[in-house]
Amino acid sequence: MNKLDDQLPELMTRATDGLEPESVDLVERSVAQGVRLRRRRSAAAGVAAGGAVLVTMGLVVAGVQHFDQRGGSQPLVAGPPVASKPTSAPSGLPSADPTKKPKPGGPTLKTLQSLLKGPGRTLSAPASWGGEDEGFFAASTVVDDGKGKSQVQVLTQRMLLPGPPTCKDVPGCTKRPDGSTIRSQQLGHERDGVLSNFVEITWKDGRFIGLTSYNAVSEKDSKPTRAKPFLTVAQLTELAGSKQWKYPAQASK
Repeated sequence: MNKLDDQLPELMTRATDGLEPESVDLVERSVAQGVRLRRRRSAAAGVAAGGAVLVTMGLVVAGVQHFDQRGGSQPLVAGPPVASKPTSAPSGLPSADPTKKPKPGGPTLKTLQSLLKGPGRTLSAPASWGGEDEGFFAASTVVDDGKGKSQVQVLTQRMLLPGPPTCKDVPGCTKRPDGSTIRSQQLGHERDGVLSNFVEITWKDGRFIGLTSYNAVSEKDSKPTRAKPFLTVAQLTELAGSKQWKYPAQASK
């Protein structure tokens, strides 16, 4: 008990000097109750502090025992924690997938760019779309050989064919010796004076590739930027036969 507890009864008695006996008795009982409460709070605080000390000591002892099990002769050195092997995700939580999602269009854009590169040529406006789930890869880029810009588009696709590819009722289509079909058109008219050359090849296993070259930077909302498309039908046919093209593993939905 501190000094204030000893002086509080005397101070309260002085303050109530001259009051009725009942009031003095009430004050004395109130003072006594207040002193008891203060003692209880002090005791509770002491117990709490002692408990905290015990908990801290327990942690220290546990830590010492842990390091002692690893080797009592090893000193405790401060430093970053030792990296441990990754554990599996808690139940109900999916494990993190470190792999990155494939880019739209798969490897098609890169293949198109590599096949179009050449001396005196610049490539711009790359774009790609589609994916494995869609069953097709598509890409486009604009090539400039110094005579004007020309957009080149490509689509590689895998289809479910009911039978061997056929040219029946398909204008401009030709059956090839290997069983594939090829359809092409030279200087087809689009809009606003835009011209195009295109080639489409379908193989017996369902692989399909389509290549188009324009005399503008795009098929729509564009005007001619050169007299003719950059690639002819013959050049597009040769480009379509490249072994570098990749096709989706599954057919388009």
